Amino acid sequence: MGVEEYEPRVIHQFLELWYRYAVDVLTDAQVHLELARNRNEVPLPKAIPEPGIPLPPKQDTLISTNYQFAIPKKQPAQAMEETGDEFVAKAEDRCATPNISKSIVSSH
Repeated sequence: MGVEEYEPRVIHQFLELWYRYAVDVLTDAQVHLELARNRNEVPLPKAIPEPGIPLPPKQDTLISTNYQFAIPKKQPAQAMEETGDEFVAKAEDRCATPNISKSIVSSH
């Protein structure tokens, strides 16, 4: 590493740091091992051999219906029965210059 000079107490600080780290890691490993042993004491349920892929119970699936469709309200019949002439008239009213709107509407 290129370190040529150091104080002797630095070695003792590193040794203490690594010792604490090793103790922490080993303590955590023991805790995790104990949790795993407790978890594995409970046996898994026996699988019933059936043809095909075993599926989870219905309450655990995401394919069950948990929503309702909103039924759209009907619009008045008059608004739906606009003729082409009324559409052209409304387009002319919205445009600033009627000459441009007539050429646009007539070209379509």
